[in-house]
Amino acid sequence: MRGVVFRSPGTVALDELPDPPEDGALIRNDYTLVSQGTELAILSGTESWAPLPFTPGYASVGTVIRSGPGCDYEEGTRVFTHGSHAQYAVPKVLTAPLPDGLDPRHAVFARLATVSITAVRVARVELGDRVVVFGAGLVGNLAAQLCMLSGARVIVVDPNADRLDAAGRAGVHHCLKATGNEIDEIVSLTNGEKCDVAIDATGLPAVI
Repeated sequence: MRGVVFRSPGTVALDELPDPPEDGALIRNDYTLVSQGTELAILSGTESWAPLPFTPGYASVGTVIRSGPGCDYEEGTRVFTHGSHAQYAVPKVLTAPLPDGLDPRHAVFARLATVSITAVRVARVELGDRVVVFGAGLVGNLAAQLCMLSGARVIVVDPNADRLDAAGRAGVHHCLKATGNEIDEIVSLTNGEKCDVAIDATGLPAVI
């Protein structure tokens, strides 16, 4: 089978990979998700847990072509799994069928939502909490939506206008452009009470 391989720092290729096992469950990937932060870090060659050459990717939606342990769904079922950027995925961690009507191109983003929900669960966001999310990329946007589903009032902060626009379209209550004065704006928006929870979705120490 073929798949994406990070051969060396900055070098990407479509290479032949070892064929999947001849028995057990097998999924033909239809879509995979690029997580740019993680994958650019791997491509730099500085991630000790992912030495190069390396096949990236950890989320895919595909069609079951052989059922078995880890995937007992009928052949032809569309499923989400933790697959890499390759033709096929061998389910190991999770396999979940797609609900009827869900676009598989949207379903594959469930993997990033599992990253975002970690912050929501650890922070124990509750009904009525005020939450500020720093960083409105995919992880921050999903974290903000999950906080709203928990009943929180949410503010997102980001320097990128397009990201703030996307957060606004997702229903986030307040979207602030990072200018250096955002703390004062948060104090004003919350009538001086500030926030109960702050989530960093930027990965930048300076933000903390």
